[in-house]
Amino acid sequence: MWPGPPRPQDTTCALSICRRPQRSIARSAASFPSGRPNALAVGIRNLDNSGFHGFESYLRQPAALVEEARRARPGIRVILGGPAATVDPQLVLRTVQPDHMVLGEGEESLPHAIARLEAVELLPAIIGADEESRAPYRVLNTGALPAPRLYEWVTNLRPYLRGDAGYPLQTKRGCPLKCTCCTYGQIEGTRYRFLDPQAIADEVEGAMARGVRVFEFVDRTFNLPPRHALGVLAALREVGFRSVILTAESASDTMLASYQKNYRRGARHPAADLLAKHDIKARWVFLLGGPGETPATVGESLGFIEERVHSPHAVYITSGIRIYASSPHLHALLEPLAATARPGATFPTNARVRRAATHDAALVGDASGYIDPLTGEGIYAALWTAEELTRTVPAGWRDLPAALDRYARLRARRQHAKALLCEAFQHIIRRPWLANSTHWLLSRRQPVADAFIGVIGNSYSPAHGLALMARHAFSP
Repeated sequence: MWPGPPRPQDTTCALSICRRPQRSIARSAASFPSGRPNALAVGIRNLDNSGFHGFESYLRQPAALVEEARRARPGIRVILGGPAATVDPQLVLRTVQPDHMVLGEGEESLPHAIARLEAVELLPAIIGADEESRAPYRVLNTGALPAPRLYEWVTNLRPYLRGDAGYPLQTKRGCPLKCTCCTYGQIEGTRYRFLDPQAIADEVEGAMARGVRVFEFVDRTFNLPPRHALGVLAALREVGFRSVILTAESASDTMLASYQKNYRRGARHPAADLLAKHDIKARWVFLLGGPGETPATVGESLGFIEERVHSPHAVYITSGIRIYASSPHLHALLEPLAATARPGATFPTNARVRRAATHDAALVGDASGYIDPLTGEGIYAALWTAEELTRTVPAGWRDLPAALDRYARLRARRQHAKALLCEAFQHIIRRPWLANSTHWLLSRRQPVADAFIGVIGNSYSPAHGLALMARHAFSP
Protein backbone atom coordinates (compact mmCIF):
# COMPACT_ATOMS: atom_id res chain seq x y z
CA MET A 1 0.00 0.00 0.00
CA TRP A 2 1.06 3.61 -0.47
CA PRO A 3 -0.60 6.92 0.34
CA GLY A 4 -0.86 7.93 -3.31
CA PRO A 5 1.23 10.17 -5.56
CA PRO A 6 2.82 12.99 -3.60
CA ARG A 7 2.02 16.65 -4.15
CA PRO A 8 4.79 18.71 -5.79
CA GLN A 9 5.58 20.51 -2.54
CA ASP A 10 6.00 17.27 -0.61
CA THR A 11 9.49 16.42 0.55
CA THR A 12 8.59 13.28 2.48
CA CYS A 13 6.30 10.34 1.90
CA ALA A 14 5.75 7.31 4.13
CA LEU A 15 5.56 3.97 2.36
CA SER A 16 3.77 1.10 4.02
CA ILE A 17 4.59 -1.99 2.03
CA CYS A 18 2.58 -5.19 2.20
CA ARG A 19 1.93 -7.77 -0.47
CA ARG A 20 4.22 -6.78 -3.37
CA PRO A 21 7.02 -4.80 -1.74
CA GLN A 22 9.31 -4.46 -4.76
CA ARG A 23 6.47 -3.29 -7.02
CA SER A 24 5.17 -0.94 -4.33
CA ILE A 25 8.46 0.80 -3.78
CA ALA A 26 9.19 1.09 -7.51
CA ARG A 27 5.78 2.60 -8.19
CA SER A 28 6.03 5.03 -5.28
CA ALA A 29 9.55 6.16 -6.15
CA ALA A 30 8.61 6.69 -9.79
CA SER A 31 5.61 8.86 -8.81
CA PHE A 32 7.80 11.57 -7.26
CA PRO A 33 8.80 14.64 -9.28
CA SER A 34 12.30 14.73 -10.72
CA GLY A 35 14.92 14.98 -7.99
CA ARG A 36 12.57 13.73 -5.26
CA PRO A 37 12.91 11.82 -3.10
CA ASN A 38 16.66 12.21 -2.61
CA ALA A 39 16.66 9.85 0.36
CA LEU A 40 14.85 6.66 1.31
CA ALA A 41 14.62 5.75 5.01
CA VAL A 42 14.11 2.05 5.82
CA GLY A 43 13.40 0.72 9.31
CA ILE A 44 14.00 -2.91 10.31
CA ARG A 45 12.67 -4.18 13.63
CA ASN A 46 14.00 -7.75 13.94
CA LEU A 47 17.09 -9.45 12.61
CA ASP A 48 15.40 -12.85 12.39
CA ASN A 49 12.74 -15.07 13.96
CA SER A 50 15.18 -16.28 16.68
CA GLY A 51 13.98 -19.83 16.06
CA PHE A 52 16.36 -22.75 16.42
CA HIS A 53 14.07 -24.82 14.21
CA GLY A 54 13.14 -23.18 10.92
CA PHE A 55 15.50 -20.21 11.28
CA GLU A 56 14.55 -17.30 9.02
CA SER A 57 16.44 -14.06 8.42
CA TYR A 58 14.40 -10.87 8.16
CA LEU A 59 17.09 -8.99 6.24
CA ARG A 60 16.69 -10.45 2.76
CA GLN A 61 13.49 -8.60 1.88
CA PRO A 62 14.82 -5.19 3.00
CA ALA A 63 17.93 -5.87 0.90
CA ALA A 64 15.69 -6.55 -2.12
CA LEU A 65 13.72 -3.36 -1.43
CA VAL A 66 16.89 -1.29 -1.32
CA GLU A 67 18.06 -2.80 -4.59
CA GLU A 68 14.70 -2.12 -6.24
CA ALA A 69 14.63 1.47 -4.96
CA ARG A 70 18.04 2.14 -6.50
CA ARG A 71 16.88 0.73 -9.82
CA ALA A 72 13.71 2.83 -9.77
CA ARG A 73 15.42 6.01 -8.60
CA PRO A 74 19.15 6.05 -9.50
CA GLY A 75 21.20 8.16 -7.12
CA ILE A 76 18.81 7.84 -4.19
CA ARG A 77 20.54 7.70 -0.80
CA VAL A 78 19.32 4.88 1.42
CA ILE A 79 19.35 5.50 5.18
CA LEU A 80 18.58 2.50 7.34
CA GLY A 81 17.61 2.35 10.99
CA GLY A 82 15.45 0.52 13.50
CA PRO A 83 16.17 -1.88 16.36
CA ALA A 84 17.89 -4.44 14.11
CA ALA A 85 20.43 -1.86 12.95
CA THR A 86 21.17 -0.88 16.55
CA VAL A 87 21.57 -4.47 17.77
CA ASP A 88 23.92 -5.70 15.03
CA PRO A 89 24.96 -2.82 12.76
CA GLN A 90 27.72 -4.69 10.94
CA LEU A 91 25.46 -7.60 9.97
CA VAL A 92 22.71 -5.28 8.74
CA LEU A 93 25.15 -3.05 6.86
CA ARG A 94 26.77 -6.03 5.18
CA THR A 95 23.47 -7.71 4.23
CA VAL A 96 21.17 -4.82 3.27
CA GLN A 97 23.93 -2.50 2.00
CA PRO A 98 22.40 0.93 2.65
CA ASP A 99 24.42 4.08 2.07
CA HIS A 100 24.12 5.07 5.72
CA MET A 101 22.75 3.57 8.91
CA VAL A 102 21.48 5.54 11.92
CA LEU A 103 21.80 3.88 15.32
CA GLY A 104 19.12 4.39 17.93
CA GLU A 105 15.99 6.54 17.82
CA GLY A 106 15.21 8.45 14.64
CA GLU A 107 12.90 11.33 15.53
CA GLU A 108 15.82 13.74 15.82
CA SER A 109 18.72 11.85 14.25
CA LEU A 110 17.12 11.08 10.86
CA PRO A 111 16.20 14.71 9.99
CA HIS A 112 19.67 15.74 11.11
CA ALA A 113 21.31 13.11 8.88
CA ILE A 114 19.20 14.17 5.88
CA ALA A 115 20.09 17.83 6.49
CA ARG A 116 23.77 16.90 6.50
CA LEU A 117 23.34 15.05 3.21
CA GLU A 118 21.58 18.03 1.65
CA ALA A 119 24.49 20.18 2.81
CA VAL A 120 26.77 17.82 0.82
CA GLU A 121 28.49 16.72 4.00
CA LEU A 122 30.41 13.46 3.92
CA LEU A 123 28.73 11.03 6.32
CA PRO A 124 30.12 7.74 7.67
CA ALA A 125 28.38 4.49 6.84
CA ILE A 126 27.31 4.05 10.47
CA ILE A 127 26.00 7.19 12.16
CA GLY A 128 25.84 7.23 15.94
CA ALA A 129 25.38 9.93 18.53
CA ASP A 130 29.10 9.67 19.20
CA GLU A 131 31.23 8.90 16.16
CA GLU A 132 33.99 7.48 18.33
CA SER A 133 31.95 4.94 20.33
CA ARG A 134 28.92 4.88 17.99
CA ALA A 135 26.49 5.16 20.86
CA PRO A 136 22.85 4.97 19.70
CA TYR A 137 20.86 8.18 19.52
CA ARG A 138 18.42 8.80 22.38
CA VAL A 139 15.65 11.38 22.47
CA LEU A 140 16.32 12.90 25.87
CA ASN A 141 13.11 14.94 26.15
CA THR A 142 10.56 12.32 25.09
CA GLY A 143 7.82 14.35 26.77
CA ALA A 144 8.13 16.89 23.97
CA LEU A 145 7.53 14.36 21.21
CA PRO A 146 4.18 14.82 19.43
CA ALA A 147 1.73 12.00 18.81
CA PRO A 148 3.00 9.71 16.01
CA ARG A 149 -0.39 9.84 14.22
CA LEU A 150 0.21 6.51 12.50
CA TYR A 151 -3.37 6.59 11.23
CA GLU A 152 -2.47 9.60 9.03
CA TRP A 153 0.53 7.90 7.41
CA VAL A 154 -1.35 4.71 6.58
CA THR A 155 -4.62 5.29 4.76
CA ASN A 156 -5.92 1.73 5.18
CA LEU A 157 -5.34 0.20 8.61
CA ARG A 158 -7.40 -2.95 8.09
CA PRO A 159 -4.59 -5.21 6.79
CA TYR A 160 -2.52 -4.32 9.86
CA LEU A 161 -5.29 -5.11 12.31
CA ARG A 162 -6.16 -8.56 11.00
CA GLY A 163 -5.60 -11.60 13.14
CA ASP A 164 -6.47 -9.83 16.38
CA ALA A 165 -3.49 -7.47 16.05
CA GLY A 166 -3.68 -4.23 17.99
CA TYR A 167 -2.84 -0.63 17.21
CA PRO A 168 0.55 0.05 18.87
CA LEU A 169 0.81 2.56 21.72
CA GLN A 170 3.97 3.47 23.59
CA THR A 171 3.94 5.29 26.92
CA LYS A 172 7.65 5.16 27.79
CA ARG A 173 11.05 4.05 26.52
CA GLY A 174 13.96 2.31 28.16
CA CYS A 175 14.32 -0.66 30.49
CA PRO A 176 16.73 -0.94 33.46
CA LEU A 177 16.39 -4.73 33.71
CA LYS A 178 19.35 -6.83 32.65
CA CYS A 179 17.71 -9.95 31.22
CA THR A 180 20.36 -11.86 29.31
CA CYS A 181 18.05 -12.86 26.46
CA CYS A 182 16.90 -9.29 25.75
CA THR A 183 18.35 -6.35 23.78
CA TYR A 184 15.88 -3.61 24.75
CA GLY A 185 18.40 -2.01 27.10
CA GLN A 186 20.76 -1.71 24.14
CA ILE A 187 18.01 -0.42 21.83
CA GLU A 188 16.28 2.09 24.11
CA GLY A 189 18.72 2.57 26.97
CA THR A 190 18.47 1.57 30.62
CA ARG A 191 16.74 4.70 31.93
CA TYR A 192 12.98 5.22 31.75
CA ARG A 193 11.90 8.16 29.58
CA PHE A 194 8.19 8.89 29.63
CA LEU A 195 6.11 10.16 26.74
CA ASP A 196 3.57 12.96 26.99
CA PRO A 197 0.22 11.58 28.30
CA GLN A 198 -1.67 14.08 26.15
CA ALA A 199 0.13 12.88 23.03
CA ILE A 200 -0.89 9.31 23.91
CA ALA A 201 -4.50 10.39 24.40
CA ASP A 202 -4.43 12.24 21.06
CA GLU A 203 -3.14 9.09 19.35
CA VAL A 204 -5.95 6.99 20.84
CA GLU A 205 -8.59 9.55 19.88
CA GLY A 206 -7.33 9.85 16.31
CA ALA A 207 -7.07 6.10 15.82
CA MET A 208 -10.56 5.50 17.21
CA ALA A 209 -11.91 8.06 14.75
CA ARG A 210 -10.50 5.78 12.02
CA GLY A 211 -12.33 2.77 13.40
CA VAL A 212 -9.61 1.28 15.59
CA ARG A 213 -10.96 -0.50 18.67
CA VAL A 214 -8.06 -2.70 19.75
CA PHE A 215 -4.86 -1.15 21.12
CA GLU A 216 -1.64 -2.82 22.22
CA PHE A 217 0.84 -1.23 24.59
CA VAL A 218 4.33 -1.91 23.26
CA ASP A 219 6.33 -0.65 26.26
CA ARG A 220 9.23 -2.98 26.94
CA THR A 221 7.92 -3.71 30.44
CA PHE A 222 4.46 -2.22 30.85
CA ASN A 223 4.12 -2.98 34.57
CA LEU A 224 7.35 -1.15 35.53
CA PRO A 225 7.56 1.26 37.19
CA PRO A 226 4.30 0.32 38.96
CA ARG A 227 3.15 3.91 39.61
CA HIS A 228 3.31 4.75 35.91
CA ALA A 229 1.53 1.54 34.89
CA LEU A 230 -1.25 2.11 37.43
CA GLY A 231 -1.67 5.69 36.21
CA VAL A 232 -2.12 4.52 32.60
CA LEU A 233 -4.60 1.86 33.69
CA ALA A 234 -6.58 4.36 35.76
CA ALA A 235 -6.76 6.81 32.84
CA LEU A 236 -8.12 4.10 30.55
CA ARG A 237 -10.33 2.36 33.11
CA GLU A 238 -13.52 3.08 31.19
CA VAL A 239 -12.11 1.73 27.94
CA GLY A 240 -11.52 -1.73 29.36
CA PHE A 241 -8.93 -4.43 28.73
CA ARG A 242 -9.50 -7.73 27.01
CA SER A 243 -6.09 -9.45 26.97
CA VAL A 244 -2.46 -9.30 28.07
CA ILE A 245 0.81 -10.74 26.79
CA LEU A 246 2.61 -12.28 29.74
CA THR A 247 6.28 -13.00 29.04
CA ALA A 248 6.81 -15.70 31.64
CA GLU A 249 9.92 -17.03 29.79
CA SER A 250 10.12 -20.13 31.99
CA ALA A 251 8.50 -21.88 34.94
CA SER A 252 11.89 -23.10 36.17
CA ASP A 253 13.82 -21.14 38.77
CA THR A 254 17.03 -22.48 37.23
CA MET A 255 16.25 -20.93 33.87
CA LEU A 256 14.87 -17.71 35.34
CA ALA A 257 18.18 -17.28 37.13
CA SER A 258 20.00 -18.05 33.86
CA TYR A 259 18.01 -15.30 32.13
CA GLN A 260 18.68 -12.98 35.12
CA LYS A 261 14.97 -12.36 35.66
CA ASN A 262 13.90 -10.40 38.73
CA TYR A 263 11.18 -12.91 39.66
CA ARG A 264 10.91 -16.65 40.25
CA ARG A 265 8.47 -19.47 39.62
CA GLY A 266 6.32 -18.56 42.62
CA ALA A 267 4.99 -15.45 40.84
CA ARG A 268 3.31 -17.55 38.14
CA HIS A 269 0.33 -18.90 40.05
CA PRO A 270 -0.79 -15.55 41.57
CA ALA A 271 -0.64 -14.03 38.08
CA ALA A 272 -2.79 -16.83 36.68
CA ASP A 273 -5.24 -16.41 39.57
CA LEU A 274 -5.60 -12.67 38.95
CA LEU A 275 -6.19 -13.19 35.23
CA ALA A 276 -8.96 -15.66 36.00
CA LYS A 277 -10.50 -13.39 38.64
CA HIS A 278 -10.80 -10.44 36.24
CA ASP A 279 -11.68 -12.54 33.19
CA ILE A 280 -8.69 -11.32 31.16
CA LYS A 281 -7.31 -13.49 28.38
CA ALA A 282 -3.55 -14.02 28.31
CA ARG A 283 -0.92 -15.14 25.88
CA TRP A 284 1.83 -16.77 27.91
CA VAL A 285 5.26 -16.58 26.29
CA PHE A 286 7.94 -19.17 27.12
CA LEU A 287 11.52 -19.63 25.95
CA LEU A 288 13.01 -23.10 25.63
CA GLY A 289 16.63 -23.90 24.94
CA GLY A 290 18.55 -21.17 26.73
CA PRO A 291 21.90 -21.73 28.48
CA GLY A 292 21.36 -24.25 31.26
CA GLU A 293 18.17 -25.75 29.83
CA THR A 294 17.69 -29.47 30.56
CA PRO A 295 14.85 -31.96 30.08
CA ALA A 296 13.96 -31.34 33.73
CA THR A 297 13.65 -27.54 33.32
CA VAL A 298 11.65 -28.00 30.11
CA GLY A 299 9.36 -30.34 32.06
CA GLU A 300 8.76 -27.64 34.68
CA SER A 301 7.59 -25.16 32.06
CA LEU A 302 5.43 -27.68 30.21
CA GLY A 303 3.97 -28.85 33.51
CA PHE A 304 2.91 -25.32 34.43
CA ILE A 305 1.35 -24.83 30.99
CA GLU A 306 -0.60 -28.08 31.33
CA GLU A 307 -1.77 -27.15 34.81
CA ARG A 308 -2.68 -23.48 34.48
CA VAL A 309 -2.89 -22.33 30.85
CA HIS A 310 -6.18 -23.48 29.38
CA SER A 311 -8.52 -22.14 26.69
CA PRO A 312 -9.24 -19.30 26.00
CA HIS A 313 -5.68 -18.48 27.05
CA ALA A 314 -2.88 -19.14 24.57
CA VAL A 315 0.77 -20.17 24.73
CA TYR A 316 3.63 -19.01 22.52
CA ILE A 317 6.85 -21.04 22.80
CA THR A 318 10.16 -20.09 21.22
CA SER A 319 12.64 -22.91 20.67
CA GLY A 320 16.15 -21.57 21.12
CA ILE A 321 17.32 -18.06 21.95
CA ARG A 322 19.83 -15.82 20.27
CA ILE A 323 22.90 -14.96 22.35
CA TYR A 324 23.88 -11.44 21.36
CA ALA A 325 27.34 -9.93 21.64
CA SER A 326 26.21 -7.90 24.67
CA SER A 327 24.93 -10.96 26.55
CA PRO A 328 26.91 -12.16 29.59
CA HIS A 329 26.19 -15.71 28.39
CA LEU A 330 28.63 -15.11 25.54
CA HIS A 331 31.46 -14.52 27.99
CA ALA A 332 30.52 -17.65 29.91
CA LEU A 333 30.59 -19.75 26.74
CA LEU A 334 33.95 -18.35 25.71
CA GLU A 335 35.95 -19.62 28.66
CA PRO A 336 39.05 -17.57 29.49
CA LEU A 337 42.49 -19.07 29.02
CA ALA A 338 44.12 -20.59 32.07
CA ALA A 339 47.01 -18.68 33.57
CA THR A 340 49.39 -21.43 32.44
CA ALA A 341 48.13 -21.47 28.84
CA ARG A 342 50.62 -20.70 26.10
CA PRO A 343 48.71 -19.05 23.26
CA GLY A 344 50.16 -19.43 19.81
CA ALA A 345 50.72 -16.66 17.29
CA THR A 346 49.78 -16.41 13.63
CA PHE A 347 51.73 -14.66 10.88
CA PRO A 348 51.18 -13.75 7.23
CA THR A 349 51.14 -16.83 5.04
CA ASN A 350 50.75 -17.57 1.36
CA ALA A 351 50.76 -20.51 -1.00
CA ARG A 352 51.15 -19.72 -4.68
CA VAL A 353 49.66 -21.98 -7.35
CA ARG A 354 50.47 -21.37 -10.99
CA ARG A 355 47.08 -22.54 -12.25
CA ALA A 356 43.92 -23.73 -10.48
CA ALA A 357 42.98 -26.42 -13.05
CA THR A 358 44.42 -28.88 -15.54
CA HIS A 359 42.65 -30.67 -18.38
CA ASP A 360 40.92 -33.12 -16.03
CA ALA A 361 41.22 -31.78 -12.46
CA ALA A 362 40.63 -28.57 -10.52
CA LEU A 363 41.70 -27.11 -7.20
CA VAL A 364 39.35 -25.26 -4.84
CA GLY A 365 39.79 -23.30 -1.62
CA ASP A 366 43.28 -22.95 -0.17
CA ALA A 367 44.53 -25.70 -2.47
CA SER A 368 44.05 -23.29 -5.41
CA GLY A 369 46.36 -20.76 -3.76
CA TYR A 370 46.00 -18.09 -1.11
CA ILE A 371 47.61 -14.98 0.32
CA ASP A 372 46.45 -14.42 3.86
CA PRO A 373 47.81 -11.43 5.80
CA LEU A 374 45.50 -11.81 8.81
CA THR A 375 44.28 -15.44 8.57
CA GLY A 376 40.66 -16.50 8.29
CA GLU A 377 39.99 -16.34 4.53
CA GLY A 378 40.07 -20.05 3.82
CA ILE A 379 36.36 -20.74 4.36
CA TYR A 380 35.24 -17.96 2.04
CA ALA A 381 37.62 -19.06 -0.71
CA ALA A 382 36.52 -22.68 -0.31
CA LEU A 383 32.87 -21.78 -0.66
CA TRP A 384 33.04 -19.48 -3.65
CA THR A 385 35.53 -21.58 -5.64
CA ALA A 386 33.49 -24.73 -5.01
CA GLU A 387 30.30 -22.91 -6.03
CA GLU A 388 31.90 -21.59 -9.21
CA LEU A 389 33.26 -25.01 -10.11
CA THR A 390 29.84 -26.65 -9.69
CA ARG A 391 28.41 -24.05 -12.06
CA THR A 392 31.14 -24.26 -14.68
CA VAL A 393 31.56 -28.02 -15.00
CA PRO A 394 27.90 -29.04 -15.56
CA ALA A 395 27.48 -26.21 -18.09
CA GLY A 396 30.49 -27.40 -20.09
CA TRP A 397 30.40 -31.13 -19.47
CA ARG A 398 30.73 -32.02 -23.17
CA ASP A 399 34.13 -30.28 -23.22
CA LEU A 400 35.56 -30.75 -19.73
CA PRO A 401 39.04 -29.30 -20.43
CA ALA A 402 37.47 -26.11 -21.77
CA ALA A 403 35.14 -25.87 -18.79
CA LEU A 404 37.99 -26.29 -16.33
CA ASP A 405 40.04 -23.74 -18.25
CA ARG A 406 37.16 -21.23 -17.88
CA TYR A 407 37.08 -21.94 -14.15
CA ALA A 408 40.83 -21.40 -13.79
CA ARG A 409 40.72 -18.10 -15.70
CA LEU A 410 37.76 -16.89 -13.66
CA ARG A 411 39.52 -17.88 -10.44
CA ALA A 412 42.65 -15.99 -11.44
CA ARG A 413 40.73 -12.91 -12.61
CA ARG A 414 38.55 -12.69 -9.53
CA GLN A 415 41.45 -13.18 -7.13
CA HIS A 416 43.95 -10.90 -8.85
CA ALA A 417 43.04 -7.57 -7.20
CA LYS A 418 42.60 -9.15 -3.79
CA ALA A 419 45.96 -10.93 -4.08
CA LEU A 420 47.75 -7.66 -4.89
CA LEU A 421 46.08 -5.97 -1.92
CA CYS A 422 46.97 -8.81 0.45
CA GLU A 423 50.58 -8.69 -0.73
CA ALA A 424 50.60 -4.98 0.14
CA PHE A 425 49.19 -5.76 3.57
CA GLN A 426 51.88 -8.41 4.09
CA HIS A 427 54.50 -5.80 3.19
CA ILE A 428 53.09 -3.53 5.90
CA ILE A 429 52.85 -6.25 8.55
CA ARG A 430 56.49 -7.31 8.07
CA ARG A 431 57.71 -3.76 8.79
CA PRO A 432 57.01 -2.72 12.41
CA TRP A 433 57.04 1.04 11.77
CA LEU A 434 54.49 0.66 8.97
CA ALA A 435 52.37 -1.73 11.02
CA ASN A 436 52.40 0.64 14.01
CA SER A 437 51.44 3.59 11.82
CA THR A 438 48.58 1.59 10.31
CA HIS A 439 47.42 0.55 13.77
CA TRP A 440 47.49 4.20 14.89
CA LEU A 441 45.26 5.21 11.96
CA LEU A 442 42.80 2.32 12.36
CA SER A 443 42.47 2.85 16.12
CA ARG A 444 41.54 6.50 15.66
CA ARG A 445 39.32 6.24 12.60
CA GLN A 446 36.72 3.54 13.17
CA PRO A 447 35.20 3.85 9.65
CA VAL A 448 38.67 3.26 8.16
CA ALA A 449 39.08 0.17 10.35
CA ASP A 450 35.63 -1.09 9.30
CA ALA A 451 36.50 -0.67 5.63
CA PHE A 452 39.83 -2.44 6.18
CA ILE A 453 38.15 -5.43 7.83
CA GLY A 454 35.49 -5.35 5.10
CA VAL A 455 38.13 -5.84 2.42
CA ILE A 456 39.99 -8.57 4.31
CA GLY A 457 36.69 -10.30 5.14
CA ASN A 458 35.44 -10.04 1.53
CA SER A 459 32.47 -7.80 2.39
CA TYR A 460 33.87 -5.15 0.02
CA SER A 461 35.71 -5.48 -3.25
CA PRO A 462 39.31 -4.21 -3.07
CA ALA A 463 38.48 -1.11 -5.12
CA HIS A 464 35.41 -0.27 -3.05
CA GLY A 465 37.18 -0.96 0.23
CA LEU A 466 40.21 1.16 -0.63
CA ALA A 467 37.94 4.02 -1.76
CA LEU A 468 36.09 3.88 1.57
CA MET A 469 39.36 3.80 3.52
CA ALA A 470 40.73 6.80 1.64
CA ARG A 471 37.49 8.76 1.98
CA HIS A 472 37.25 8.21 5.74
CA ALA A 473 41.00 8.67 6.32
CA PHE A 474 41.02 12.17 4.85
CA SER A 475 37.57 13.31 5.93
CA PRO A 476 37.49 16.00 8.66
